[in-house]
Amino acid sequence: MSEEHAGNDSPRVTFRGAGAPGEGGVRGARLGGLLTAVALVAAAFGLTSEARADGTWQEANGSLAADAVFGGIDVDGTPLAICYVNDIGGRGVQPGKVRDQSCVYAFGGEENFAPSFWTLITNWKHPGSNEIARLGNEANGAPLGICRGAYAGGVHVGKTLVGQSGCAIPYGGQEVWLSSYEVLGTTDSFGVELQASWHLPLSAIVAGREADGTPLYACVGSIAGGMHPGKTRRDWMTCAVPYGGVEHQTTNYLGVVPVFRELDEDAQRWPLFVGGEDQDGTELGVCAARFEGTIQVGKYRFATRGCHIAFGGKEHVVTSLFRTLRK
Repeated sequence: MSEEHAGNDSPRVTFRGAGAPGEGGVRGARLGGLLTAVALVAAAFGLTSEARADGTWQEANGSLAADAVFGGIDVDGTPLAICYVNDIGGRGVQPGKVRDQSCVYAFGGEENFAPSFWTLITNWKHPGSNEIARLGNEANGAPLGICRGAYAGGVHVGKTLVGQSGCAIPYGGQEVWLSSYEVLGTTDSFGVELQASWHLPLSAIVAGREADGTPLYACVGSIAGGMHPGKTRRDWMTCAVPYGGVEHQTTNYLGVVPVFRELDEDAQRWPLFVGGEDQDGTELGVCAARFEGTIQVGKYRFATRGCHIAFGGKEHVVTSLFRTLRK
């Protein structure tokens, strides 16, 4: 593993978004080459860490990162984002969960709280990048990626044809084309896939916002023989898809979620995402475990083959009913 995996110097869209928890997807295509986004005018540069971990991470500044990735849900229904704490007292880089403006992590048999931490975020790139996750397709099979761009006071999610320029978003009943946008990238990041559900998956990736701040999620809907990326909301039952100059609403759609797998499932196809390292230098994974009616985010240790979570003041080791984040 290289010394720095978090170097993404593209402008990062800054918006307030609320994510949602979950245990990961169960089917779909890998994020290794799909999607979207924009280098927007009102964007600020996201800070990235140099800790030994895969993916792109943003330093916490008193509020949860807009592009935060969620992996769990707490007792009171609060979604739990993925974080790490970097080298506190020689402890290494410890993954954990964001709660009450702290990264809560398991170490030394205890539940530990750190107000200074980094949050895992989605990996948006400039539109010229070849590292686009391919989660959609035209009826003729041409691959489509997910994109996002600033429009009408918000940040709206749509589709881009891989290998060509332009981002088509659904807005106001129309298909609107943007020339300034970002695409969702894949290199050294976690995998994403499509998940079927009767409602938007709990771990769905936040990709944009309405002008009033309402979060928008990436989705892929069935239209005209193809699977086209678009946007949805928690209070919708449809995916809004741009096609043929029109905004279409379809109930036949899939959500976009991080790839979580059971320990020995799809190990070759989906390698373990490295979320930190222990004090002895051993790599640590990111895991999500079912525990006392919740889904807790913690660290996977190879030595115990367990998911170490912080809960109720203690460190708990869950050896079944957990999944690991993959790339």
